[in-house]
Amino acid sequence: MLQTNWLLTFTIGAALATAGGDGLKTTRYYTQNSYFVFALLHISLIVSPLNVYMLWEQTGFQTMFYYDASMHGILPSLNVAVYTVSGIIGFMICREFVRQNKELAAYTVWTGSYSAMLAIVSIHYDRVLYPGGIREFYDGKIYELHEFFVSELFKILVFSLILIVTPVFYAQLFWPSREGYMTKSRKSNIKWYCAKAYITEGIVAMSLYAVVKMVKLTPDSWGWDRLISIAIGHTIGAMFLAPVFLMSTRYVITKQIDIRRAKAGASTKRRKANHVISQKRVSFNNCNEPDDEMKYNIDANGEPVHSLAEDKQE
Repeated sequence: MLQTNWLLTFTIGAALATAGGDGLKTTRYYTQNSYFVFALLHISLIVSPLNVYMLWEQTGFQTMFYYDASMHGILPSLNVAVYTVSGIIGFMICREFVRQNKELAAYTVWTGSYSAMLAIVSIHYDRVLYPGGIREFYDGKIYELHEFFVSELFKILVFSLILIVTPVFYAQLFWPSREGYMTKSRKSNIKWYCAKAYITEGIVAMSLYAVVKMVKLTPDSWGWDRLISIAIGHTIGAMFLAPVFLMSTRYVITKQIDIRRAKAGASTKRRKANHVISQKRVSFNNCNEPDDEMKYNIDANGEPVHSLAEDKQE
């Protein structure tokens, strides 16, 4: 949706950077980093075009029924730029945290933006789950909840969701083990980081709504049912964190990669050590071997003799 899609792309960029792990430390520039190129292509070629399509075809739903098809054409154009830039910013922030070995901060960033998006969507559940058009919404036409799940809008959302989350799931499942930086203890820490950040942010979102509701800063039509919707939204949204917890299935492959890299590193060190020893032997032999002048001035018995030039001078 228009109000939350920038949070979606920020989350995608940040999550892809966090999944890159130690692979982000091998290159200095963004353009040389395959993880950044992957994130940029995914956001600019899949996520942004899908959002613009939804804004064009389902304007009421995509704007939570605050705008209709008569909105100015500059708005979809700006959305493409905002989506791409927010994804890049999310990637850059988490990349710096990962390079500084601050994984908890990286997971807090992308789960925080994800939780904020879920909170906004959950609070407006009456608009998000409305399958009709904008005129029907303002005319007060009521739809049953099950009608949303059999509508054409729901089918489009499912198809779009598959295209958006599949590359992110792939990255979270396979990138860490491909780099071979995952150990059993580190995976346990990552699971704890992700769960702790997500649960804490969900509690913060519900607490903020409760405070705002008690000081009567919410619209009169907003009741405590929206607090329950935030809890339900975060519970359902937790399933999209599953790839983070399924990384343990790649442990055997990761261990094999570590063994191969350790063997390759040991053999390289042996070759370097042998080369240094051979160089030292060569230099030592050269130092002990007499030069040409000494060969001509020393006889077979090791006694010094005069050369012919010296005899002529005498």
